[in-house]
Amino acid sequence: MKQNEQQLLEAAMHYRILIDQTNFVALSEFVEAYPSELREELIVYIEEIMALGYPDESLILNAEETHMIDQSLAKARTKTVITPKTLTDLRKILGQSVGKLATHLNIPVPVLAQLERGAINVASIPHIFIEALANALNQSVVVIQAALQVTPPAQSVQYSANDGIRVEQETLQTFAEALRLNGVSSEQSALWEEQ
Repeated sequence: MKQNEQQLLEAAMHYRILIDQTNFVALSEFVEAYPSELREELIVYIEEIMALGYPDESLILNAEETHMIDQSLAKARTKTVITPKTLTDLRKILGQSVGKLATHLNIPVPVLAQLERGAINVASIPHIFIEALANALNQSVVVIQAALQVTPPAQSVQYSANDGIRVEQETLQTFAEALRLNGVSSEQSALWEEQ
């Protein structure tokens, strides 16, 4: 196995182990530990591995390769874990308001607000929308998918601002339901349907 391929595979395995242990590390921050000439290729390689899985060919590692992987795993276990960012965090990093981002994405503000609160079933969000969201927030699809999985901090009790009456917890909706309930036309909804 070529050294470059070995580095890519080793890094992908290292990243996957962090993810599997529920220790989320942003991919962009993870690759910072690798040589700059390898980073761009590494991001593409890891995103591909995360989407498609590892190559089918069986790997037979020699003693040196096994030792390198063991060292990498040991290093991964001692590395500081980075708390994943929520969708709200990613939007605020760019200094965008909910309204501005919703307008850019051509969805109603309440739908984006529901996404940020975790009130939309993540599995129902079309990939084409996740890609558009990634582009709008200057992030990779993997980062957006991770942000959508992060449960926003819960408010202990919600009260109506008008009369102080306790507001019931939101019911989880699908992305399509949220669009429909917020008055989105069928033509506008069709923009977000999978091709």
